Amino acid sequence: MRTHARMAVLAVASAIAVLVVGLFLPIWIEWRVSGWCGVGYSVPLWEGLAGLPAKSEKERRDSLKENRTSCAVLLALAAGTGSVVFLAGVRRVHPDAAKDYLEGPNGSLRDGRVQPST
Repeated sequence: MRTHARMAVLAVASAIAVLVVGLFLPIWIEWRVSGWCGVGYSVPLWEGLAGLPAKSEKERRDSLKENRTSCAVLLALAAGTGSVVFLAGVRRVHPDAAKDYLEGPNGSLRDGRVQPST
């Protein structure tokens, strides 16, 4: 398998690992009414999402409004982890011809370090 493909697979696997860990962290706040007041409980993400269909439309909208930020942070963290793993693992390829050029005031100039083969 080529390096880019291998690193892409590793990046996707690391992003999925971050998402799986995030599913079991108590980042979802579920509001339950007990008596006169509502109490917020931190539950795992999968448990909070599983309880959404049982709620009314207004309760669902209110609970989603508060929890969108935590879900967006989890997705951004997973995407960032995958990106860092991919970019850290991909080897940078520097062409041989680049050694013969020097940056001048008007752009790239040949500096004569490498003689062209004839």
